[in-house]
Amino acid sequence: MPLPFLKTSVVSSKLLPLAGLEKDTLSEFGRFMAAVRGVDQQESIGSSPSKGRVGGTLSTIKEQLARRTRWRQLAERSWSDGRIITACSYELRIMRLAGHDVDGRLPRVTDAMAECSFSHVIEAAQANFQGLQTQQQIDQGLDILRQAFDSNRTNSLPENAELMDRRAQGKPRVSLIVSLYNAESKLEFFLRRVARQTVHFRGELEVILVDSNSPTNERQLANRVGPELNFSYAYLRTADREPIALAWNRGLALARGEYVAFWGVDEGGPDNALEILAQYLDEHSQVDWIQSDAVSYDLADDGTILGQSRSYDRSGLSKETIYANHQYLTYVGGMYRRSIHDRIGYYSSKFRAAGDTEFKFRVLPHIQVGHLARPLGEYLNYAEDRLTEHPRAEIEDVLAHDLHHSPAGVAYAFPDAELDQLWPLLELALKHRPCAHQFWATDLDYASSITRYLEASGKLPVEQRSLVRLIDKCLDQYRKLDAPSASWGQLSKVGWTCWKLQKRFRKSTNNRYQPAMWLFNDARYTRYYRPWSDSLEASRSATGER
Repeated sequence: MPLPFLKTSVVSSKLLPLAGLEKDTLSEFGRFMAAVRGVDQQESIGSSPSKGRVGGTLSTIKEQLARRTRWRQLAERSWSDGRIITACSYELRIMRLAGHDVDGRLPRVTDAMAECSFSHVIEAAQANFQGLQTQQQIDQGLDILRQAFDSNRTNSLPENAELMDRRAQGKPRVSLIVSLYNAESKLEFFLRRVARQTVHFRGELEVILVDSNSPTNERQLANRVGPELNFSYAYLRTADREPIALAWNRGLALARGEYVAFWGVDEGGPDNALEILAQYLDEHSQVDWIQSDAVSYDLADDGTILGQSRSYDRSGLSKETIYANHQYLTYVGGMYRRSIHDRIGYYSSKFRAAGDTEFKFRVLPHIQVGHLARPLGEYLNYAEDRLTEHPRAEIEDVLAHDLHHSPAGVAYAFPDAELDQLWPLLELALKHRPCAHQFWATDLDYASSITRYLEASGKLPVEQRSLVRLIDKCLDQYRKLDAPSASWGQLSKVGWTCWKLQKRFRKSTNNRYQPAMWLFNDARYTRYYRPWSDSLEASRSATGER
């Protein structure tokens, strides 16, 4: 990811326009480099030892060449070790980089996905990676997305669940739903923080704790702390361990509040966070989901805050920015109207890791979103892995994320949109700020999906077709950079096509807009670029599974 280092003071900003670049390119590049240096590249990209600034940078750049070879080696090792889910995630990663099933492995992968209970993702993988013609891919993908919209309409509690309902009479304003699994060590700290919420003091909050057959004793702790804190709460324990999306559905079946929020025991907000979010929804009847900014803190085991590690600035939030970077819409620092589920349905019970992502993209075309420029969300980073940081999330994202970013996803999200609405979305795909970073980023694959949809639907003017061809050429050069035969010379070809595309956009918009393409700031290098730890999935041969 780091590029060869550049002394920004050496190049005068007056020379940049002559090269077809914007005057602030160097300062923006500096922000990108500063963010990159904050990432442990040796852990996340490769294991090459650092050899000083230049040697380490060149070594890290080398890791970007022929990435498909690396994922193929890891896939084969995972197959051999019996770690089937991990193997499938690497195989799908290769297809995602190439844009199709370049090695003819899709049948083997879909068979393994069916064996490992990922049947709900198989059709999306086929639509994305079979190399279908654009219109055929749109038709097939839209069928999958519309079926998902028509499903998940009912929600009920399981008959064998244990319920302790200690809620006050009357209808609360806010229902806070909390999923619990192996959370006993953090639960009391969490509940005492929730008890400081002003909506709790006003008697407007109910807390719904959903225990998915946790092996630790959250129930006893909640029943001790809940009355002490004067909580209005319900405690539901299911007979089986359930994924978080299904646990949220259980909580929603009990929720009585007009507004709902979802926190984990390692999440929260300032004492007035829930009240401010609810007040915004009170005052803006047209908004269905309100989203604020957030901060991330590193914590010791006892809850002591060690320091702030990251901030999430969601300035400019809109449906378009959410498609460009889905972290713009989330649950920490967010709240939405309970009535969304009456109109659109509930979380899919089929997902084990990416159900929140799937739900957001499923409902997004049918809701209105708003933004509060205040840090009302807090991530509390204990020194442990999150349950969703697992290769199963990468597999499920083929349906939850990738299909929604295919031409079919564009057709689903903007069914009646014309060029004047989709062109700004295209520009965002080629220049947007991820909410967790301060540098410009791109998503060439999504940009290509938008242009393919425009062409297939007959909405692309003749005068824009040559510009669209340049986008295709850029994506093709990036894919060649990932191919097994890639060499150092391919870097210059990628850079050259990126420069031509930037210059062409700048000229066609009379200097209004220019993509921000700096080789490795594309989503291809920021989504699923790390190898999975071997410890995340036990070998099937070791566990006796077949």
